[in-house]
Amino acid sequence: MRKTLIAISIVLFGLLFLTACGTTAVDNEETETAQIETRIFNIGLEHHTMPQTAEEYAHMLALQWGVYSQIASYVWLDNLIVDLPMILGNHDDREQFWFIYPDGTIRDMTSEEALAHGFPETVWYTNFSFFEDMTGLYVAINFDWLMEDDVMLQGDGGRGPLYLFYFLIHEAFHALQQPTWVHVDEIPNLSKRMGYFDLEARAMRDLLRIQLLDALANPNDTDYILNALSTFVFYRENHYDDYLLTWYWDSQEGAPYWFDLVASLHVVYGEQIQTDEDLHAAISYIAKYHRATTAWGGDARFHGAVSESYIIGALALSIIDRYQDRQMWQSRFAVEETIHPMQMLLEHFYEYELPEPTMPTEEHLNAVYESIYSRIQNLMIPMEDFVYLLQRELPEQVLSSEDFEQPFFGFFTVSDAEGILTQVVGEPVSLDFVDGMELPFPVDGLEDAVIMTWGNAFAAMQRLPVR
Repeated sequence: MRKTLIAISIVLFGLLFLTACGTTAVDNEETETAQIETRIFNIGLEHHTMPQTAEEYAHMLALQWGVYSQIASYVWLDNLIVDLPMILGNHDDREQFWFIYPDGTIRDMTSEEALAHGFPETVWYTNFSFFEDMTGLYVAINFDWLMEDDVMLQGDGGRGPLYLFYFLIHEAFHALQQPTWVHVDEIPNLSKRMGYFDLEARAMRDLLRIQLLDALANPNDTDYILNALSTFVFYRENHYDDYLLTWYWDSQEGAPYWFDLVASLHVVYGEQIQTDEDLHAAISYIAKYHRATTAWGGDARFHGAVSESYIIGALALSIIDRYQDRQMWQSRFAVEETIHPMQMLLEHFYEYELPEPTMPTEEHLNAVYESIYSRIQNLMIPMEDFVYLLQRELPEQVLSSEDFEQPFFGFFTVSDAEGILTQVVGEPVSLDFVDGMELPFPVDGLEDAVIMTWGNAFAAMQRLPVR
């Protein structure tokens, strides 16, 4: 019998909706921010003590959770990601469990106690889920995946082994904070089309990311901000169809990404980052010296309309946070359905004349092209390898690579495959192409699921313009 594998997206959609219209410019006491002192921070993997076992990781997460509880209200206005206990299970020893209290206290749990608390089987494949009443978290520690994936350790802007922490608070922000924001019924680009084949738009967005990093790395020179704003305005006016793919997600993913970035910096570098001035100086330092990492868009996974939204939205909000009262700009997300980080920044500098926009060079266009091409290629893994992973996670399923039509199967990112693997085998479903890459399934409850096959990846590569 033909079987279809479904990878369920772990990203929880909030209900914020953006429109193309701008909002009225806010009143600011002054446009110029205080001068930010150039400082050196001890940021990077070499400054972390690495856990050696799942138990050590659990205790590290408990410490992080306790510190976060102390700064939660400081990071976000009316923060609802508070007072959440966790039940943790060891992915590799499913008899080992822990309970973490909101203050960071941790205790051992028996498997019987964890199951009595409702710990679901699906958590082994999704890494986390909420208590049924949303008052706590079920979490799985897949230690080998967390610690052996170089991208997770080396590529996150110095946040080191924080991946599970900021993943949890990011998804909790989607599930708890964003539903309190105003919203409308229709969400643009709900299927998360990536616009891979509009290379000029992808290069313009990459240029915008670089200019925002330049603005953060040079915080005392507003010319860098104006350059970024000029690029944004040009992109919006000349790539409007692509802009419609990104505008909702710049806010929807940008705000949670700013939230988990700032919370993570406070949690792991609390001795160095205690004030707003410390935070802004640290972000400036990272933008200058750690910008090539995954967290700042420094690899192929950045490219794509929605993928870009995480970092572009977060960078824009990092600049806004230097110029405006945090409670003031955060409160707008709860009441303005058209809110957009770059538009907020444009409003703040509305009295300034923007320079002529900079265009991506031919070299930059080629680099974006190669990056996208490599990403499509890296999405693919041999079906026999995937079946091996599947059987390891679901030993009750008897499968072979001959059960599938394609010789390759790919998740949205191969490095995440083991971590986000969900119980899968079911009745066949029909697929519809969306931009040649994302394939939504018309299945109740799985509208945002995606799947990749070798044939689809090959077709996507064929559609890339020849350069």
